[in-house]
Amino acid sequence: MDFNPTILQSKLEIDLNAGFHNTEARLSILSSFLKKLEPNEKSKVLSDAAVQTFLDANNRCKDYVLPDRLDILNLAKAWIYDMLYDGEFQSTDLTLNHFANYGRFGPGRSIGAKHCNFVHKAFDSDLTLTDTKLYSIYTMTIQDTWRAAEMQRKASNSLKLVSCSKIATVPKNNKTDRLVCTEPSLNMFFQLGAAAILERKLRKVNINLPCQPEIQKKLAQRGSIDGSLATIDLTSASDTISNTLCEYLLPPAIFKALKGISAKKCSFEGVEYDLHMMSTAGNGFTFPLQTLLFYSLVWATLRYNGVSVINYGVERNIGVNGDDIICPSGQYYEVIETLTSAGFVVNSEKSYGTGPFRESCGGDYFLGRDIRGVYLKRLKKPQDFISSFNRTYRWSVRQGIALPQTLQYLLEFCGERLLVPPSEMDDAGLHCCSSMVKIKNGLTRYRCYFPVEHKVAHGRLLENPDALLVGAIHGSLKDGYVTERTFAPSYKTVWHKTPNWDYIPHVGLTRRDYWNLSILLSQ
Repeated sequence: MDFNPTILQSKLEIDLNAGFHNTEARLSILSSFLKKLEPNEKSKVLSDAAVQTFLDANNRCKDYVLPDRLDILNLAKAWIYDMLYDGEFQSTDLTLNHFANYGRFGPGRSIGAKHCNFVHKAFDSDLTLTDTKLYSIYTMTIQDTWRAAEMQRKASNSLKLVSCSKIATVPKNNKTDRLVCTEPSLNMFFQLGAAAILERKLRKVNINLPCQPEIQKKLAQRGSIDGSLATIDLTSASDTISNTLCEYLLPPAIFKALKGISAKKCSFEGVEYDLHMMSTAGNGFTFPLQTLLFYSLVWATLRYNGVSVINYGVERNIGVNGDDIICPSGQYYEVIETLTSAGFVVNSEKSYGTGPFRESCGGDYFLGRDIRGVYLKRLKKPQDFISSFNRTYRWSVRQGIALPQTLQYLLEFCGERLLVPPSEMDDAGLHCCSSMVKIKNGLTRYRCYFPVEHKVAHGRLLENPDALLVGAIHGSLKDGYVTERTFAPSYKTVWHKTPNWDYIPHVGLTRRDYWNLSILLSQ
């Protein structure tokens, strides 16, 4: 029997209609369950929709003009200057040197890179860039062993000047694909360095990007309880940061430096387009830059209207993480007006200034209770179904809503039913309690699924021992291979052991919940 998402959705509806339930949670999972499910086959219609959305955003950036009244933008500009221009940034060359000092090769795809790992990108591929000046700064920044490895790389690979980044699309949902923009490899090195500096600057206002999502969730939860805070979401936020806006708000040297490490054009299926946006979503510094810009706009709006900005503690009234924006509810419409005047489009369907619901960074809160649904993204391998089963069961317990038919249908496609403790990853096996397994001498061994590392042979790197040394220090070498990021993992079964099977890391679940699950698994 083949899996049918329509049948799964119908079983979910049957379960939800079987009794009186929390209406908000019920609506949440109904709308989310298959919303992000990737289609099995690539569709040109969905691909074209993603590209058209990107091009529309790019044209919006091209047409953007500064508003007639610049009071709030001037406040935001002053705040940004105070944040960034503290003696660290003095000239374009110095700024690029700083970017290089913090630079790195990321784990994703880059133009010219043979594989998605540090060693092959840096030492066994063509280095691609949009400006030869970047290579000069790069070679002056890297140290002795790395420089020797680079000279060896240069002997067998080239330095390629490219004019644009490349656009591609990958499956996202049944309405549109996801657009990804692949940057030149050396440009990305500098972009990630710029990102590291911007992230450090943001910590001056208590925005620590790795921790910020949890802070945003707490603020959204508070807003759903007392109505004091509003949450705002933007449409195509990263693609609507115009060059015009950034040129006005950023210090000239910094704007010039950021543009100097960004592609001026992009290409799709052989057609080139001039970029009027500051950076694409695939650019390494886009996320911290948009966080900086949106924070400055919200801060300036509050100050202009005489509202105190509190960016720490339990009384915090401002939070920004990318395009997830939180502000006082009393300033909701004023902040939206500012964002609109800056060229952004507010997603009214996912922005909340009144009522008992707030949404931010993956947390959906109704009167303080997290009612976020379950998003099934990929249902192809048995491990996909196992992960979906575990996540759906946890949602069922937390919301107090039984989903027997939904879970039973997912269970049919889980393949071998490997039973694992709740502390394992969601795709490792079916979470259950210790009563379903044999415990011997207090230590339990069990089989589970484990992602197979994607290993790449050293190849010509064996002729470049300095590169292998740098790669070993970086941590990219393992068992005689170079390890790299896996975009579509395969699995193997391995033996693990645990001294505490019934440790429950999932908030809101207990041993009894997993004991109840055993009834379903034993059928």
